[in-house]
Amino acid sequence: MYQQSKIMAVCQIVCKSQNALRTKRDLHNLGYTAKFIERGWWRTARRAQSIGHPLHWMLLWALSIALLLCLNPAIVQAQDSPDATNPAAAEATSAMPELRRVKVSFFLNSITNIDNKNGSYDVDCYLDFYWFEPLLEGKRLEEVDTATLWNPFLEAVNSQYYQMNLISYANSLEPRTNLRLSYRLLGTFYNRFDLARFPFDRQTFTIQLESGEFDSSQLLFDFIEVESPTVYGDRPVVHQAPKGKYLAPDFSIPEWTIEDAQVIQQIRVLPYDKSSWAQFRVDLPAVRQWNGYFWRIFFQLFLVQALFWAVLFLRSENLQYRLLLLFTLLMVAVIFNLVLLQNLPHTAYLTFMERYMLLTYAAAALTALATVVISLLHQSGADQVGLRVNALSRLLYPVLMIVSNGVLFWYVLG
Repeated sequence: MYQQSKIMAVCQIVCKSQNALRTKRDLHNLGYTAKFIERGWWRTARRAQSIGHPLHWMLLWALSIALLLCLNPAIVQAQDSPDATNPAAAEATSAMPELRRVKVSFFLNSITNIDNKNGSYDVDCYLDFYWFEPLLEGKRLEEVDTATLWNPFLEAVNSQYYQMNLISYANSLEPRTNLRLSYRLLGTFYNRFDLARFPFDRQTFTIQLESGEFDSSQLLFDFIEVESPTVYGDRPVVHQAPKGKYLAPDFSIPEWTIEDAQVIQQIRVLPYDKSSWAQFRVDLPAVRQWNGYFWRIFFQLFLVQALFWAVLFLRSENLQYRLLLLFTLLMVAVIFNLVLLQNLPHTAYLTFMERYMLLTYAAAALTALATVVISLLHQSGADQVGLRVNALSRLLYPVLMIVSNGVLFWYVLG
């Protein structure tokens, strides 16, 4: 009876091994169980051979069947499992996020309300995103709940205030995709404007989009205009976007001329945590329309500089008339400057227009200096010398003003 109960216990242990876990530790325990059953099997065989009891032979055959049906499937299942051989790699594989390639298309309606000082502008555009959704494989969109569909959770990086309106899903006809997500993006965007050459400057109106949830290991963008997937590297990938296709027919930016439309794709690395995020950027390089500024401001300031030259054509002995005309012109320049300051962007550096205003003040100072020197020469009795200095000033002033204007334009705009 003791041997029978012992063998029955061995059978129970073997049958329980059928539910063994798929780990190296459990496989090790199964090895000990197999050795224990093997010893019990041979003991039972020797016992049955020595006494020839039929009950022992029946238990022997039951134990053999238990080994075949219970132990062997459990061991094979544990050996074939990837978790049993490398549980850390299996856990990492199961936790590895799925990389999605999302195609992006856009259509710009308008860019308005440009603020030169803050570098802000309002954008109105449509955005379309295409990708392959596994939940829709072999199905139509109407057959699934849209709340269960994957969402890229997009955000406008260079905007402090924006809205995603008219959000909708639709079946996609784009190759290698089956789902389309559409937005209408409305918001105020920002880009640092360099106004050192104002009003002869060039600026870039940009829209930067990233996912707020998925980094570059989980989501990458592809421009829909390019057939092959984008190969991301250390440098941004630039694509030309046909303006007639991605800009509204009546698209225009007040006071600006659009030079080009570009799509830039890059990986942006955040410095504080070294995380990387795929970025889809739309850039519109534009040049300011400077014709109005030239005729309303620069041409009039140039006339003021020319009138300073007229002071030197008054009689050199009449100091009071020269100074009266000189200070009248100076007051005109000051008032002109005050009006400009109310309408020009305020920056920590001098713009080209402000530099030109300083050139006008320099012309006034140079004329005043020549007038005072000539007057002192007349008062000291050197009339001939005063007349020669006055004649020389008449010749040198226009040459100096033309050279100064040319150098300033070349230095700032060249």
